[in-house]
Amino acid sequence: MNHKELFVLLFLMVIPLPWFYSLHNDKEPQDLPVSDCTSDEALEEWDWNNWSDRDKEHYLQTTVNSERYYLGIYDRIAIVIEDLPDGVLGDYCDATRTIRIDTEHLINDSRMDVTKTIAHEMYHCYQHRIAELYAKLDEDEKALYAFNNCEKYLAEMKDYKSGVGEDADLVAYYNQYMEIDAREYSQQAILEHGY
Repeated sequence: MNHKELFVLLFLMVIPLPWFYSLHNDKEPQDLPVSDCTSDEALEEWDWNNWSDRDKEHYLQTTVNSERYYLGIYDRIAIVIEDLPDGVLGDYCDATRTIRIDTEHLINDSRMDVTKTIAHEMYHCYQHRIAELYAKLDEDEKALYAFNNCEKYLAEMKDYKSGVGEDADLVAYYNQYMEIDAREYSQQAILEHGY
């Protein structure tokens, strides 16, 4: 990777691209009273609990696409809604580029909480992409502040502490750098989404 390519990549990582942030799928959900399904002001008019499953799924994919463009992620990320283990609101699988959202979370929790989960899981995707890039750099380039947590991310990816299952260590899970950074990002993201 030459210096020009590195500069462009770092520029895209650091500078938000607001014109990309508002992009969404060309399909509009059925039965919504306005055509702009990404307008938070318009969405406040509706009761999230009365949305159809299809409309909620469309909102989730639109939010994923928005976060994808904002973070500079080139891969398409799919959304799957299914029953997840107790206490798991969502997860990200890098091998399949898929975010799973728990059915009960989608049904029972607020739009803000579900949006926060999407942002959290999208940041895990970003962490994988930046770790891949980091592995390709020479030692001088790795010293850039933009890659500050990459060594920690790579170590945690190799020995990830799950918060689920018999061997779960919730404290270890919660204190991983990947989880800390994803929680911090999701807090900032919901503010950007107007909450």
